Amino acid sequence: GRPIGFGNGISPATLVEVRADAAATALRRLVPDIEPIATDCNDPLLEIVSAADPLGRPLFAANAALALPDDPVARLWQLSTTLREHRGDGHVAALVVEGLDGPSAHQLHAAEHDTPHEVLQPNRGWDDAAWSSASARLSARGLVDDGRLTDAGRVLRNRIEQTTDELAAAPINRALDSD
Repeated sequence: GRPIGFGNGISPATLVEVRADAAATALRRLVPDIEPIATDCNDPLLEIVSAADPLGRPLFAANAALALPDDPVARLWQLSTTLREHRGDGHVAALVVEGLDGPSAHQLHAAEHDTPHEVLQPNRGWDDAAWSSASARLSARGLVDDGRLTDAGRVLRNRIEQTTDELAAAPINRALDSD
């Protein structure tokens, strides 16, 4: 069958609703007592999301602009997703500052965790030329040698993760400071 999407006449609002319902159903199945947890977590999470700056964070901004579901479990999922996208957008910014594109960033991660390129390359849709070009750039920068992370590569990966964590912590710290 055809995948669910805009070409099937399904509106973006309907897709967002289906996504929230599916997430809430899955969370309830995985964590049967999630409802009181969600109820306790939603207000603090909303405060953190509200304290976050959307500037330069398109995925966070798009998720933050969505109406929150009334269902507390779906609301928990949406707020958590919004914060995850905040962190993800910050991670992309940290990668850009370090001069890394998508294939290069994934190759660094793969080298650090011994993940075969056959797992990442097709999953992200990069062709062999893009993958090889990124590999050559990483080698030229002394970050990867024969598919393994060098000491310089480890330093860079740690710096990227530290920057990502610092950027992600900003709204949490603002929310904590406000109370």
